[in-house]
Amino acid sequence: AVALAAGAVTAVVSSTAFSFDTVPNQTASTFSGTVSANALTASPTNAVSITGAAAASLSTALAGQPVKVSGTGLAFLVNTKVYQESVEFFSGANGDFTVSVYSTKSGAQTVTFTTGTATSSVVVTFAAGAVALVSIDAPAQAQVGQALDVVVTTTDKWGNVKASGATNTTANDNLGELTVSSTGTGYFASTALVTNAAGKATVKYIVGTAD
Repeated sequence: AVALAAGAVTAVVSSTAFSFDTVPNQTASTFSGTVSANALTASPTNAVSITGAAAASLSTALAGQPVKVSGTGLAFLVNTKVYQESVEFFSGANGDFTVSVYSTKSGAQTVTFTTGTATSSVVVTFAAGAVALVSIDAPAQAQVGQALDVVVTTTDKWGNVKASGATNTTANDNLGELTVSSTGTGYFASTALVTNAAGKATVKYIVGTAD
């Protein structure tokens, strides 16, 4: 309420550097190496839960330290809200925190935590989701008597390549076998396909000499 002359106020700041007293890590109970790629609004039970703790250097862990989590193309669930690519929040008791991470891109994704000048990173590997899209790459025309290569690619709904699964001759017949068919001239050498780990399968399309 009273105006103060310049220099009359002393600001007290800490000279102690920030650090992580425990490296952020995936919670063992919710992470087993890979998880399914999820939409940004998917159930948190399908996300990767990462825990860690922030601490003041050379001191005991402290509550309420600012922690920033970031990752290109990722989404983070913090206190029931979803944030894209980055969010800053305050750690809880003993500097601990938990963040749920989502990705619609499969493969290894890097999650980076920052508190003060200290940083720590965790690599999370996301698996592709279920097969949702099928694309076909075939020649536009052919001569009679040819056997043409037709390439089929399967991806999940976000465009990540995904193997279509085993054929119906195995016990895993519910994984998504592909069946191909054609009308008009020519025929496929095989009508049942299974794409490989790269999401691709090649089948011969045969055009007869009389076609």
